[in-house]
Amino acid sequence: MTLSKKLFGTFEGVFIPSILTILGIIMYLRMGWIVANAGLMGTLIIISISSLITFLTALSVSSMATNMKVKGGGIYYVISRSFGIEIGAAIGLPLFLSQVIGITFYLAGFSESLKYIFPNASTTLIALVSLISLTALTFYSTDLAMKAQVFIFITIILSLISLFFGQPLTETSTSLPLNFTPASYLAVFALFFPAVTGISTGLSMSGDLKNPSKSIPSGTIAAVIVGYIIYVAVAFALYHLASPHLLNTNSLIVTKVARFAPIIFLGIWMASLSSALGSLLAAPRTLKALAEDNILPKFLGKEFGQAKSPHVATFISVLLAGGALFLGGIDIIAPILSMFFLTSYGALNLAAGLESFMKNPSWRPQFKTHWSLSFLGAGLCFSAMFLIHAPSTLLAFISCFLIYLVTQFRQIDSSWSDMRQGLFIMTARFALQKIASYKKEAKNWRPHILFTPTLGDNFSDNLTSLIYMKHLTQNRSFISSIFLEKAQIAGINFSEEQEELSSHSIATYDIHYIKKELFKNKINSFVKIHKYTNYTQANIELIREYSIGPIEMNSLALNFPKTDDEKQLQSFLDLLDEAKKQKKNILIFNFHNAEKVKKIELLFNGKKRSLCKNTKDFLLVLAHMLSISLRSNVFCLTDSDSDSEELKKELKAKRLNFKTVNNQNTSAQQAFSSIFQKIKGKEQCLQILNIATKDDFQTSEEYLNYWKNLVQQYSKCGTTDSKSYQHQIFAMPNEEICFNDVLN
Repeated sequence: MTLSKKLFGTFEGVFIPSILTILGIIMYLRMGWIVANAGLMGTLIIISISSLITFLTALSVSSMATNMKVKGGGIYYVISRSFGIEIGAAIGLPLFLSQVIGITFYLAGFSESLKYIFPNASTTLIALVSLISLTALTFYSTDLAMKAQVFIFITIILSLISLFFGQPLTETSTSLPLNFTPASYLAVFALFFPAVTGISTGLSMSGDLKNPSKSIPSGTIAAVIVGYIIYVAVAFALYHLASPHLLNTNSLIVTKVARFAPIIFLGIWMASLSSALGSLLAAPRTLKALAEDNILPKFLGKEFGQAKSPHVATFISVLLAGGALFLGGIDIIAPILSMFFLTSYGALNLAAGLESFMKNPSWRPQFKTHWSLSFLGAGLCFSAMFLIHAPSTLLAFISCFLIYLVTQFRQIDSSWSDMRQGLFIMTARFALQKIASYKKEAKNWRPHILFTPTLGDNFSDNLTSLIYMKHLTQNRSFISSIFLEKAQIAGINFSEEQEELSSHSIATYDIHYIKKELFKNKINSFVKIHKYTNYTQANIELIREYSIGPIEMNSLALNFPKTDDEKQLQSFLDLLDEAKKQKKNILIFNFHNAEKVKKIELLFNGKKRSLCKNTKDFLLVLAHMLSISLRSNVFCLTDSDSDSEELKKELKAKRLNFKTVNNQNTSAQQAFSSIFQKIKGKEQCLQILNIATKDDFQTSEEYLNYWKNLVQQYSKCGTTDSKSYQHQIFAMPNEEICFNDVLN
């Protein structure tokens, strides 16, 4: 018969661990100093703000705990299941370290109190012995450790009663010395805040609770409220029982004013040890959850015994806590601890606020918190961090961001869904609605490209074209890649012409392979596989209808035809004709490899009516955008010296640092060649050319012959027959926009 794991209820599983962490060493050893430096009203404000942050976080925790089945890991589990494994790791690892440092913090307080009784004893040695003893207790029995906390809680209550019924102290001088400089409120806040961070202890025990969704809200909120009342009462008691001078100079002033001092010492020891025990129970469970999600090695989360205790994680936590004992005393460790807790609390509040604000169908918490309260909690957390110490806050954010990047790079698979997709959809919806309310402006023009691969191409050609589309868009505008696949529909007989066109079309694509290749080449493109029965008609429908909400694809990208077969070429020309009708710019890519080009040439075809000023400006815009991304020189080839001089003036007015070369001038060509020879590496050149439109010809046959000549002239570029001009982009502006305004 297998014994089941011991599970705890609300009181012993959440309330007791939380309240014991709240009623810790700060209350006994630093409240007097806090009252002396901040005054009674200042102390009450600090207690109230700190408790407000914790209370708002408790509300957020309660909402999230009643909306999901909270398993082991507490805060880490909630954040990772809300924001994803990357952000979960970025918060979870610092959270684990904060729990480890918390062990050190409480043991430092314990050893400080013993120093008054044994002045010659080593505080570090006392802390180490205490750490080993507590570890042995957790290894022996988690159940026994939890039962011990009930006895500790009773002792602390008795010590508080002794304090509240204490005798006022009298001294000759009750005022502070003239040279006394009170600590800033922010320094006092940084020291005090760890006192009210007990809610993470109860949440970290979520995997050991009978009913986490019920126990976490009731136990956590009760602990925060009770803790706030007790701290306010302690502040009033100390203010009336001792002078500011005694409060500032004697860290054990509570033992002097209490009715029965021994019970106070016992309370200090019990409080510090119980808080350390709470962190010692929480830290390994956070580490175990990180290991189970493959963020850390699996062996760290291994369980032992009938209670399934994470002994390996406990051993690692103890080693780190032992090393942290050498950081210093309470006053040094407390501000560090505050930063860690504020980071995790801020993330918790943000997660709950976003979930509540988005109102996804999956968000149905039994304990409901308005999103504004959660956002207020997050704002208070992050504001407090910057006010306490801005450089440390920036360092904390940078550290979390680096952990996020490393986790993202590892591409850890997670078996759960999170809110990120919903958050991005909500953001995209808001942005698209805003875009729809603005009219199109030349100042903000960028190419939004619809790419439909042409007949006879293979994927490597398409990938090369997409790489240069990436350079053209600079990953700041949209690329939509629609890969066409022939539909296999029973009962449909294709015509002979359709069969011939389809036989040259793209082979069946695997969308996962395509996305993998695009990701590998850092190409941000929407990808879709579109089934067709008629290739040309499918392309035409895409040209007419495809858009991303109010964002229309203003440019059609095609691969350069590799054959002058009349049927296939006519199908290609039909697409150009449709793009012109739909007022979409045309970009035709003729690339043979993905090697980076060393120079860009602009060739203006002035013999055709299509070379108007807007066409020239369109080519200049394309060259400018490509030159920035490729970091290549741009040379504009002209037909005469006068054209060259005129273009120079135009380029200067447009602030374009392009060079002009007279294509008909032999000496200029030699100078041009000399310039290019200075560029290191294999000759790779990109030509940008304007193409003629159908309106430039009297008959369709002339237009077809024009394209036949282009195919014959440029299809061999990049081979041994043509060493210099290896790549081309043929361009035609059809959009109703003045490209001169884009440049100006």
